[in-house]
Amino acid sequence: MHYRVVLFLVLVFFAWSTGALSGENAPAAGASRVLTVDGFKDFKFGMTLKDISSRKLCRKMGKESVNLTPPEDASYWCSGISFNGGTARSGEVTFIKGKLARVAITIGYSLTEFAATQTALLEKYGEWNGDGHERTQAFIDGTLPRIERNFVGGAIRLSGTRPVASTFVIVRVDYFDLPTYRASGPKISAKDL
Repeated sequence: MHYRVVLFLVLVFFAWSTGALSGENAPAAGASRVLTVDGFKDFKFGMTLKDISSRKLCRKMGKESVNLTPPEDASYWCSGISFNGGTARSGEVTFIKGKLARVAITIGYSLTEFAATQTALLEKYGEWNGDGHERTQAFIDGTLPRIERNFVGGAIRLSGTRPVASTFVIVRVDYFDLPTYRASGPKISAKDL
C-alpha cells in the first residue's frame, strides 16, 4: 500500500509541476513547440525497410509475427533505438504500402518512467489530451489496466499498460504518420490506432 502511495505522489508531482493534471496544458511563454511529426529522430515517415537497414537505424531487426490492423502491411522489431539520452528496451516499425508509418518504442517498466516520459514529451510537444486525474488514480491503484496521453493531435501516444496480475507497467511511445493512416482507409482516426 505504501508503495502505491509513493508512486501516486511521484506521478501527481510530475503532472502538477508541468501543469498536466487538467489535460489542457499551455506551452510555457516563449517556448517553441513541435506542431507536426515527421517520424522519430532518424526514422522518417515514408522510409522503406531498405532505407532503415542501410542507415543502420536498428542494431538488430526482424519481422514481427503479429496480426496487423489494416491498413498496416508489415511490422518489424528493432533493437538499439535511442530515446531521451538512453536506449529503449525495444522498438517496432510498422509499414503501410511499404513505407514507414509508425515507430513504437518501449521506454521502461515503471510509473516513474511514465511520469518522466510524460514530462519530456510535454516539454517538447506541449498540450496533451487523454486520461485525466480520476483515471490516472485508478491506473495507479491497479483498477485500470491502461492509461494514455496523446500529443500533437494523436500523432504521438504515450501509454502505460499494466498486464493482468502484474506489478510493473509497460511504458510505450508511439509515433504515427496520421496523414498516411487517414488516407489509407475510411474512418481511420487516432483512436483506431
